[in-house]
Amino acid sequence: MRKLIHYFVFLSMLNFSIILEGQIKSMDISKKMPDNYIHHEKQFCNKFNIKQLTSDTSFDEFYRINNERQIIEVWQNDTIYGGQVINYTFTYIKPEKRKTIKSKLIYNKLNLTSDTAKIIFQKFQSIKNIPDMNEINGWSQGLDGVTYKIENSTKNNYSIKSYWTPTEQNDTTPYKKQMIEFTNYIYSDLNLYNQYRVFTKNLPNGTYTDGFVVIRKMGRFKSRLFRYFR
Repeated sequence: MRKLIHYFVFLSMLNFSIILEGQIKSMDISKKMPDNYIHHEKQFCNKFNIKQLTSDTSFDEFYRINNERQIIEVWQNDTIYGGQVINYTFTYIKPEKRKTIKSKLIYNKLNLTSDTAKIIFQKFQSIKNIPDMNEINGWSQGLDGVTYKIENSTKNNYSIKSYWTPTEQNDTTPYKKQMIEFTNYIYSDLNLYNQYRVFTKNLPNGTYTDGFVVIRKMGRFKSRLFRYFR
């Protein structure tokens, strides 16, 4: 995989409070996020009919992780835990046709059992204090791989952090081991990534996004075509 060397020092995290829909939450958002992040978040959540975590207070605590192909959500209310997995893709449209044809979002939702949601919730809490990758000395950003975006929200606070491909970091990079153990457990040990494979297997024939990769589905076969940038 190709790595991109940082030549810039990014301002780490911007802390501020925002009044939105009658609620006040302390916000912890990386400077690399869009300036109009709240608007971006609302559009994204509306597509999937999921909670807007910067303002929603219908839970005690909520975690969400997104890797551009699968969203995993878990939450707690008192002693009750819940969660869901959202597998998704977009139909791929060639650039020259995008003026007349729009890409379509395709997704499904699968509920997690209370016991599984609790296990995942506790795993999220084990990495809660790990800073955003831009605050970790030596954490690199590459052109391939996968970026995990992790949101955490309570009734009073909201944060979002990102981590590019933990397995591609140098062994001396802080928190590499913890993030690999976390992602391996969530996606492999709990077998949640297999749900995404089943989802793509059942897609109609066509060309789709798979994260930042374009794939072609033909019958039982799926082939990787090329990487694209939105």
